[in-house]
Amino acid sequence: IRPDLGFCSVGPGEQLDLSALSHLAAAFPDARFVGSGNARDAMIGRHADDEWADMPIEPGRVHALEQEPRLDVRQVGVSDSLRIRILSDADGSDEPPWNLLLSFSGLQLCLIQRLNTEEDVVTVCEAVRRRVDVLMWSLPGASQLLAADLLDQMRPGFAIPFAYDRLPNGGELARQFRDMAARTPGVKTYLFAEDYMEG
Repeated sequence: IRPDLGFCSVGPGEQLDLSALSHLAAAFPDARFVGSGNARDAMIGRHADDEWADMPIEPGRVHALEQEPRLDVRQVGVSDSLRIRILSDADGSDEPPWNLLLSFSGLQLCLIQRLNTEEDVVTVCEAVRRRVDVLMWSLPGASQLLAADLLDQMRPGFAIPFAYDRLPNGGELARQFRDMAARTPGVKTYLFAEDYMEG
């Protein structure tokens, strides 16, 4: 793997591993990084918590995505066709953790990290005008009760739960998600191999 771009969809204190990002920046000097204003401050060593201040990423390599909910990565020096769009909540909030729509090579991937209400589901679905190929659903961050509604409206080709390794009963929750998604026609679900093996 030789990354061109590190995209931070969470903020400091929300599983943002600054040490890992610093090591990535050192190992791949051409890589660029994108995140919220607070995430950028943390990555360049300008954050209230100075735990990582001794290993900042060079400021010119880090782009703050604020007040501009769309990004073509060529704007930050990455020669690729990836486009990133923040999907706001029903109340208009676009604070991290973000729900994102990523478009590349003719495909669309929707990353859901926070949905709290049925109105949020409607807002996300109205913002996505073309069929989603892959839906990634954060089990810790978004209610499974809303997943069935979103899957029924969005009808993605694939649904992939993620971040369930951080939950005590994460494997079981992932299998419940798989079983629920299977009730939506045309949707296939992918889990890590060990979770299939467990039932």
